[in-house]
Amino acid sequence: MRLKLVWLTYASYMTLAFVAVAALAFVGVSVARRVEVASATRLLDQSLVLVSEHLPRLGIDLTTRANEFCRQAADLTGYRFTVIALNGAVVGESDADFMRLRNHADRPEFIQATQKGFGTAVRFSASLHREFLYVARRIDTPNGPIVLRAATPISGMLERIKPFQNLIILSSAGIFLLSAVIAFWRVWPVNRSVEYLCEKAEALARGDRYVEVASTGVSDMDAVGKALNSMAQQLKAREEESERQKDEQQAILEGMAEGVIAIDTSTRLISMNRAVENLFKIDAASSLGRPLLEVIRNPDLQATLEQALSTTGPQVATLRLLGQDRMLRVHASSMTTSDGRKLGAVAVLEDVTEIQRLDQMQRDFVANVSHELKTPVTSIKGYAETLLDGALSDPETARQFVETIARQADKLYSIIEDILTLVLIDGNKDNA
Repeated sequence: MRLKLVWLTYASYMTLAFVAVAALAFVGVSVARRVEVASATRLLDQSLVLVSEHLPRLGIDLTTRANEFCRQAADLTGYRFTVIALNGAVVGESDADFMRLRNHADRPEFIQATQKGFGTAVRFSASLHREFLYVARRIDTPNGPIVLRAATPISGMLERIKPFQNLIILSSAGIFLLSAVIAFWRVWPVNRSVEYLCEKAEALARGDRYVEVASTGVSDMDAVGKALNSMAQQLKAREEESERQKDEQQAILEGMAEGVIAIDTSTRLISMNRAVENLFKIDAASSLGRPLLEVIRNPDLQATLEQALSTTGPQVATLRLLGQDRMLRVHASSMTTSDGRKLGAVAVLEDVTEIQRLDQMQRDFVANVSHELKTPVTSIKGYAETLLDGALSDPETARQFVETIARQADKLYSIIEDILTLVLIDGNKDNA
């Protein structure tokens, strides 16, 4: 798969090279043929001029002895000659029986010769079943104008240009092979570079942070290598930063006295800190990825987190640990992305057992203190009211009442001293 692009490029290049070389060979052969045709056309035209001037001097007339004229001209030059009347009738032919030949009025070389005085054509001869080059001239004779035509087989010209044609084909084949070698020489380093870069890219995709791409010797591939090196460094830096942040977050979670637990949208555990492990006597390694209720069998905790998943606001609940005389206060809320997509829910578990115990002790203490204070205060109030109502007139009774009031005041003072001592002790504990 890695080599596919390289070899497709090589195949495309070779296809283009083949088309270019083939086109060059075709053009070369075509030009050679045109040159040969042009040269043969000049020779045929010169032959027409020569025989039309020379043979009449020997007493062979174009009009009265046309067939003999054609045969003599053919023997003299080696070409095929034809004498055609202006109406297209063949009156003389060197290579066939002119009596059997059809009218030539429709022949292109004849039409050109009658109209312009000179005409040429390359076509297939229906009478001789061969392809010929025809050259025709209009000749004025004492008996009137006629058309004299000379022809030579195309096969002869092809034979003459065959060595040149073979040279062109061999040269084209050599150029193609040389192009193939040069292309392979250029493609092979690119192929090795692509293979090398693919290996490094795959290592980078697997998470290898220490990928380093060396120079391949191919400038374009080196640019890709530099980009991969830059990407690897950036990924390494980001991964290190992510790990550092993760370690910091984990250290914070592990250092918290409160338990922190997180679930996904299917209520499976995705995170917990050590406080949760200690609180519920579970192990994070074997618990993560499992349903919450399967790990922590507390329906109230499950219900609180499910409510946090289904709502947007925070949820607060107080629950009792099953089988333990311990109370937890749970603060739960959903986890969402910036676009509002829910990822799960997180809960902070605070052990409030000691706080509630202290609250109960405080309530009991307040009730006891209230009772203890009520007794001396009531006694003092009663004796004071009795004295005000007339007991002061009896010195003995007044003295007894005042002594009782003094004793109750001492008891009240002692209670207040105890309260102040307890407050001082509690304050010292908080400061410690």
